[in-house]
Amino acid sequence: MSLYLVLDRSGSMAFKTDTLDKSRNSCDNYTEQSWPRVAFTTPCYIKKMASLQAAVSYLVDTLNKSDPSYNQSGNPESELIRTGAIAYNSASFSAQKITWGTSATKRYVDSIPAVPTGGTNAYPSLTTAYNALRGSNPEERTRHDEKGNKMFQRFIVFMTDGEMTNSSIDGQVRSICSSIKEDGIKIFTVAFMAPDKGKSLLKYCASSPDNYFEPDNMEEIVAAFGEIARKAASVPTRLIN
Repeated sequence: MSLYLVLDRSGSMAFKTDTLDKSRNSCDNYTEQSWPRVAFTTPCYIKKMASLQAAVSYLVDTLNKSDPSYNQSGNPESELIRTGAIAYNSASFSAQKITWGTSATKRYVDSIPAVPTGGTNAYPSLTTAYNALRGSNPEERTRHDEKGNKMFQRFIVFMTDGEMTNSSIDGQVRSICSSIKEDGIKIFTVAFMAPDKGKSLLKYCASSPDNYFEPDNMEEIVAAFGEIARKAASVPTRLIN
């Protein structure tokens, strides 16, 4: 498989979840009402961004356990799974280009700041992921052919905790999602503690209702990313060389 993560790192990802952080006594529990002012309060809660990072870590672990070619110290560490990632707020950040295995993608996600900033525009990042995976780009086909993988599937995991900054951007995202799906790329979407407009957008972008997730806390987003990994790895031809 070739899988690309498109992840929200806008300001609202600094907001707290309802999961207690027992490792600290006082912390910056950002909320929609307090942002961007720091309000050190007790008890402490896990931020959305830390929850996302834990979820991606679980997805990575689940993929690695599903991968008979996985070798942590190997070069490449996998001959079956390629992953990449890109984060966005009101603009795209530099991407972790898609490569064999999962470790580079995990390092990229782990390096996202604990207190992200900015608005929400997923369109450029979705375009980057689409261009990497689209059928007219021979790169992924070539890389899999080199490993003897006669068949492979393409996936995008699109996550946001909000809504696009305006309706024009929302329309652009819907358009690129339609193009991605028409190209045969499967989209999983995760609306993490998102408002109704964000949920509506991600329901539209998901390849099917079963590919849409709506977690409301840290435990649920971790479970959602694990389920995405299991769904992506469930078809035998995806993980058979």
